[in-house]
Amino acid sequence: MKSREIRASTIVKALGRKLVVARVALFWERLWPALWPATGVCGLFIALSLLDTWTVLSGWIHVTGLLILVAAFGVALWHGLSKLLPPDQEDARRRLERHSGLLHRPLTTLNDSLATAGTDEGTRELWRLHRRRALASIRRLRIGLPSPGLARFDTRAIRAAVGLLLFIGFSVAGGESWDRIVSGVAPSFAGARVTPPIVEAWIAPPAYTQLPPILLKQRETLIPSEADSDETMQISQIIETIQVPAGSELLAKVNGGKGLPTVHLDRRSIPFALVDGDVFELRTNIETARRLVIQQMDEPLGVWKLDIVPDRPPTIAFNEIPVETQRSALRIDYSAGDDYGLADVHLEIRLSETDELYEIEMILAGPNVKSANDTAFQDLTPHAWAGLPARARLRAEDQINQRGFSEEFEITLPQRDFRQPVARAIIEQRKRLAVEPEAREDIARAIRAIAALPEEYYDDYTSFLTMNSAGRRLERSGEDAVMDDARQVLWDTALRIEDGALSIAEREVRMLEQALLEALARNAPPHEIERLMNELQEALDRFLQALAEQALQTAEDTAGLQAIENDILALSRDDLQRLLDRARELSRMGSKDAARELLSQLRSILENLLVGVMSSQQREAQRRGQRNLRDLGELMMRQQQLLDRSFRRAQQGQQGRQGQRGQQGQQPPDATADAVMQEALRRMLGEIMRRLGENSGDIPEALGEGELSMRAAREALSRNRNDQAIGPQTNALEQLRAGAGAIMQQMLSDIGMEEGPGTGDDDVDPLGRPMQGAGIDIGDDVKVPDKVSLQKAKEILDELHRRASQRTRPQPELEYIDRLLRRF
Repeated sequence: MKSREIRASTIVKALGRKLVVARVALFWERLWPALWPATGVCGLFIALSLLDTWTVLSGWIHVTGLLILVAAFGVALWHGLSKLLPPDQEDARRRLERHSGLLHRPLTTLNDSLATAGTDEGTRELWRLHRRRALASIRRLRIGLPSPGLARFDTRAIRAAVGLLLFIGFSVAGGESWDRIVSGVAPSFAGARVTPPIVEAWIAPPAYTQLPPILLKQRETLIPSEADSDETMQISQIIETIQVPAGSELLAKVNGGKGLPTVHLDRRSIPFALVDGDVFELRTNIETARRLVIQQMDEPLGVWKLDIVPDRPPTIAFNEIPVETQRSALRIDYSAGDDYGLADVHLEIRLSETDELYEIEMILAGPNVKSANDTAFQDLTPHAWAGLPARARLRAEDQINQRGFSEEFEITLPQRDFRQPVARAIIEQRKRLAVEPEAREDIARAIRAIAALPEEYYDDYTSFLTMNSAGRRLERSGEDAVMDDARQVLWDTALRIEDGALSIAEREVRMLEQALLEALARNAPPHEIERLMNELQEALDRFLQALAEQALQTAEDTAGLQAIENDILALSRDDLQRLLDRARELSRMGSKDAARELLSQLRSILENLLVGVMSSQQREAQRRGQRNLRDLGELMMRQQQLLDRSFRRAQQGQQGRQGQRGQQGQQPPDATADAVMQEALRRMLGEIMRRLGENSGDIPEALGEGELSMRAAREALSRNRNDQAIGPQTNALEQLRAGAGAIMQQMLSDIGMEEGPGTGDDDVDPLGRPMQGAGIDIGDDVKVPDKVSLQKAKEILDELHRRASQRTRPQPELEYIDRLLRRF
């Protein structure tokens, strides 16, 4: 019994402590809703202070705002505390029972007693049992956390807005938080605080210069000088001079500050425009200013020294005087340049007598190229001025239409000499039509009379029908379009009668070359370039076939015939095919400039290839020279193979010699075979030298030196001294290459050709092609990527296409890959 009383006493003491804590929690639940309105007013004041709102208000408005906030705080505090009642013991018991989930108020039972003291023993025992059960139930008492239930009083969630403002305020203020809160309770009557001005200024060069904008950094070291009457300023530090292209635009923005900012360009003053609040903007052109100053209320915000760079006119010059090629084309070799890029280049041709002007546009490598060094071939033989004296000069223009001119030269425009009588008669009527258009009916009758004699022009019924059609059209109409068309038709017909299909094929090749160069210059789509490449390939095939047929018809003897067949059909076709294939591959890889270089080389080769058929003596000299060069090329290839094997054996070094101990009288099979091969090559060189001596009596000294080196290499190989054979073999190879160059020069001299495109190098033939066996491929004299670089570029391009097809990659990566692929 006594132990039960001790446990009951302990439980009652614990209950007393929990009642105290419950009363405190209950008091907070009543106090916080009462204080919340006043606390919200304080939070609003702190947020406004952190956001630096008071600094932009006048002192009186600041005081008014503070009074309103203080009044609101007092009213809210009085209203909340006036209804606040502290909780009593009974309230604490009710809270404990509610949070503990107790039924039938067991805490009240502990304070209750029997109504009458004289009850019987059974009633008292029942009462004691009831209290024990009450004590047992209160062992599970839980106080719980305070729950003010503020949402019931703040149904509009104003507390969240105040909390967000406080978070933003502390984030903005940072380390200035306390200072701003203090300034919020200390109004200033010195006037509203002005936000310090922030200057953002940059200079945008003209778009055609393709230069990036120039950012102007704000300067704070500017000090006005009162002694200066022309508004000059002292600068406490050296200011870097900024190079500004002429015609640039200044864009400036000033945020904050007091008053309207102005820009001073030397003595010119330009005010800013008000955009919104305290934001000012300005846009103006800069022409000749040397100093730029941005001011606000006579206080400088920044100063910069400017160096206006004028846009200089383009420069252009002939590298050589325009000359007529052996196929009556005008060769124009020129160089041009401009500081920001060329817009176009023209050739101006003026007749010496009438001063009439005819212009020809030169194709540039691309838009806005800063320099050009090119060679152009212009066929002016169809022009009405062909054969007349004229003055020629070049004109270059830049993006702002500034012009530069070259030196003017007196030239005679190329003209085509027609030997076939019918072709010559057609050209005479064509010239007459150009100068006497009113006599078109007489000219038409004359053309139809010429057409009536087909036996005089090889019974070419295509020419017959063409001339008759042109004659009828001239009889029916005298319109300019009909006259121009007739002149073109007569020219084409005369060419067909004179040269057969060759001239038509030649003109077609030139037109397609020009179209392809223009497409590459303007960065045409890949499918258009591919189409032009295919058309040029077909035109080249027709041209080479026509050239071969004409050469066969004009060959004077069997030896000359064979030489022409070998030259045109075997060499030219293969070389031109390789060159065109490489240009096609370069254009696919995006190397448009390199492709243009190869097309220029193709054009030079065709110009040389179109030279008239040589005499039988010249053809025989060319045939002998080509045979010697071909044999010498084969000899150099085999000598290179011997050198490679000797080098590999020499690298084996001591290991190879140790394997030969005890076999001193026995030569290794490799060395023996190479010694025999070296002797065979020496004899082959001797045969070439013999032929040279019989033909011209002039044997290049380098070949004699090569023969001696071969002899020394053979001796070293026969003794199995591979290391001693490497030097003579290397020297022999060098001498053979020098000898090949000498043979090439001798052949050019024998056939009477001057050095021109492709003949200034010892390793190229008269057509501008690398000679056979010289180890040089088409295009090595052009700055184009080699095969290894092309293969690597192709692998990179394939990888870009593969990644572009994987649409699951991040969008920024896909956009970057698409930008890379656009140029291809």
